[in-house]
Amino acid sequence: MGSVLCSEHFKSQLLRRVISKNVLRRNSVSTIFHILNPPPQLTLRRPATKMLLKVSVGFALLTCLNSQGWEKPILGGLQPGHPDSSTVNFAKKKLNESFNNSHQPAPLSVKVIGATSQIVAGVRYGIHFLVERKKTLEICQVFVVLPAWPPKYGNITLDGPITCGIPVEIVAQIESKGNAMSDSAMYMKSIKDPQLVKIFLYLIAEDLILYETNCKKTAKNLSKCKAKPNKPVMRCSGVIVWYGIKFEVHGVTCGNV
Repeated sequence: MGSVLCSEHFKSQLLRRVISKNVLRRNSVSTIFHILNPPPQLTLRRPATKMLLKVSVGFALLTCLNSQGWEKPILGGLQPGHPDSSTVNFAKKKLNESFNNSHQPAPLSVKVIGATSQIVAGVRYGIHFLVERKKTLEICQVFVVLPAWPPKYGNITLDGPITCGIPVEIVAQIESKGNAMSDSAMYMKSIKDPQLVKIFLYLIAEDLILYETNCKKTAKNLSKCKAKPNKPVMRCSGVIVWYGIKFEVHGVTCGNV
């Protein structure tokens, strides 16, 4: 059963469906945790979540992501030789250049974790990267546009700022606020796999990164925020620890690199 569950085709389709914006609304952060790590005593609030759990999505994701790690992106399904690889490589090169120009320490690794699998000419796209340094985890977004199709390295251009930073303070505040996401925080703490921790941090950042900075970031008020694509959340300072695994995000990584 495990081999079928984690086949490349099944895994790709499953991850695209579950982590797609079409399945998870922008303001339903806790739904992600219900799907990935549902505690047996939890009373699920959303019909969509119940439906997904009926097909063992939580088990499938935990099994597949646990074995897969970060070697392949979780959002776009990009593979070596994919038609969009030149676009991703261009974005990655520009991201590395931005770090070099700002005299920041070179990243230990830069891995793509979010990109559309259907990039076409004349449309602006944001491509997400996981950037790791010593005890530091950041999510960076590079905006690109393709004047022509198929994309060639020379005809892809930047179209907007390169932004980095994870608003982890929402994770640190969940328990004390006692809001609708407190149950998510409770069983997030029980997760010991660092790969899954990174996925959770990314998904939280993705849910918040497009909301304007003056919007109070709680589950109760998040749905009232209006998305503004070019205004990433700037309050990125924070430290969070899972079983001795320490992730730091500091203010200098926010906004333009």
